[in-house]
Amino acid sequence: MALAFSVMLAVATATTPASGGEISPRLISSAGISPYSVTTGAWAEVDTSHPDITDEVAPHLIEELRSEYKLSDSSIAEIFNVSRQTVYNWRTGKTATGYPERLGALAEALRQVKSEDVPYLQRVLFYPTSDGRLIQDTLSDKAWVQNGAAGVNGVVAELIGKAQQLRERDLKTIARLEKSGSSHSV
Repeated sequence: MALAFSVMLAVATATTPASGGEISPRLISSAGISPYSVTTGAWAEVDTSHPDITDEVAPHLIEELRSEYKLSDSSIAEIFNVSRQTVYNWRTGKTATGYPERLGALAEALRQVKSEDVPYLQRVLFYPTSDGRLIQDTLSDKAWVQNGAAGVNGVVAELIGKAQQLRERDLKTIARLEKSGSSHSV
């Protein structure tokens, strides 16, 4: 009986919004109606601060991690302790992530990175924090239950600080090299 009810819930009718665009049928998960419906022909920003992020938005979050923060499928796989193929399957929608809220928390935390610090973030993303935690640790099942998004935000904030330090160090080195190079010119 429950299976038949679930199948009936999975079928939804399309409605037309006031703007005249067509809304795709809403996907209904076992938890209820998704808060995310997609209007065809229009871009909609995904609110990752919503506590009920679903697997429907996971491919978009993975693409954001790849395009905005230049993370490869391999890097994302290492962060979530899964294979690169698994991340590819998540990104293409072949399989559900099982971690959509964690993806959302990571994407939200990384949005605090300044564009000039992104290349440095890639270098420090797998550094341990001052207390020895890794980004992977904060996204593990145990840590997620204990700290949730706040734990991810804390680790990413410290990593952002390390990225800024690396950038500042590089800028000082470049300035020093330019200064010493100009004094030796003929």
